[in-house]
Amino acid sequence: MFFVRPLVAALLVQTTLALVPIGYTASGLPFFLAPSGSRVQQSGRNMDVFAPNGTLIHTFEDVIPTNFKAKRQETLARRQEVSATEAYAQFSTTADNEIDSFNATFVVPPVPTSFDSQIIFLSANLQVLDPNGVPFGNLRAALQYGGSFLPGTGPFWTYTVQLEIPGGGYLSVSFPGVNMTLEVGQRINTFIVADPALDAETKEELGVFWHIAGFDNVPDSPTLEIGWQVPPQLVALELEEEGVSGASDYPAGSFVFEQINLNLTTGPPAAFYWNTSVDPTTDVQVKVDVEGSQDAQVSFVFPSA
Repeated sequence: MFFVRPLVAALLVQTTLALVPIGYTASGLPFFLAPSGSRVQQSGRNMDVFAPNGTLIHTFEDVIPTNFKAKRQETLARRQEVSATEAYAQFSTTADNEIDSFNATFVVPPVPTSFDSQIIFLSANLQVLDPNGVPFGNLRAALQYGGSFLPGTGPFWTYTVQLEIPGGGYLSVSFPGVNMTLEVGQRINTFIVADPALDAETKEELGVFWHIAGFDNVPDSPTLEIGWQVPPQLVALELEEEGVSGASDYPAGSFVFEQINLNLTTGPPAAFYWNTSVDPTTDVQVKVDVEGSQDAQVSFVFPSA
């Protein structure tokens, strides 16, 4: 994989903000769309969005917690419980031993038999936590079903690369005119990898840790790179849904993430195991079929219609 790398100085270019929301969630959070190859960089309590040419195009203001202190803190509180259906693992990452790569494979499942304007995301993601264990950023490569604010989505499967900022909104990336539809039965590989070259350029000056997310076997698929001032501490395989009213709004059977591989800077983590969390408002279950950081497997089991 090759990524265009603008100069560090270009990341600091200041210009007129250009992005406007393309929609809002039911709770009122804005949804933005940026060009593929964009970067988002933490700057104090803000997250600045830069176009591929280094132009500043948007700022998420005051979205970093006020109790966020040490950039290279070695120990954090365990993650707080969240209402999500997922398998996750948390680490005490440091500047010298961060999450280096997180890869997974899945097969696109059959579409649900009912479409009631529901939205389903199934994602591999990387999260940063504040010292109390609360997420304040989520970079994800996701399979999406249902209509959203993104053009080209509907009652079929598509892909998206997205940043979720709790309390601040969502940012997705795309190439104009590219068909994002995926076929049932298509095998998809997701990746989230550290960018050590950009880390080296910016770590001393800006204290930023960079990661890129995307799909390495989908032609013309987008990428998004995020730089936080703390190395991310958590990886997850996650189901997120909105508007599901019954079993027929889910795919039939199970959805499986397989060939899950996780590496830190120093290699595969020792004594690794997956935690699970189930949203009590759904009937979906999550199962760890194969434990470990290498060639693991996680299944989401949907209710029978």
